[in-house]
Amino acid sequence: MSFWQEHDLTSKIETILGKFHPNIAGKDFGKPYVSAYQIAFEFAREYSGIMQLSGYEVGGKDTDDRNSLALFIARELSTRIRTNQVTSIDCVFLAYKDIEALNYSYMGTTMVSNIGETAFDLALFRMKT
Repeated sequence: MSFWQEHDLTSKIETILGKFHPNIAGKDFGKPYVSAYQIAFEFAREYSGIMQLSGYEVGGKDTDDRNSLALFIARELSTRIRTNQVTSIDCVFLAYKDIEALNYSYMGTTMVSNIGETAFDLALFRMKT
């Protein structure tokens, strides 16, 4: 059994995504899309015990890809959506073209996603409406 299945990460991520609601400007367009970084931040806050068991760091520019929870979530979730193992979550991609980096605020520090250096589009997720 995989780490994902053992800890029922799909349902935990569904719970996390359910916490994000559109602001007034976006209310007519459904739930907002959320990056894997934002999911990872919330996961680390809500499920710190599982986070420690995983051996992952939350993520960011200076995190080794093999140790990034954000990358693990993006890779696993997008694969599971593509293969219809997860049907409750939408996935779209933000093109990396002309984006140098995205800055996130997490626990009082700024974390940088180096999307512009990777030449990979950024996966965004939301609960299906």
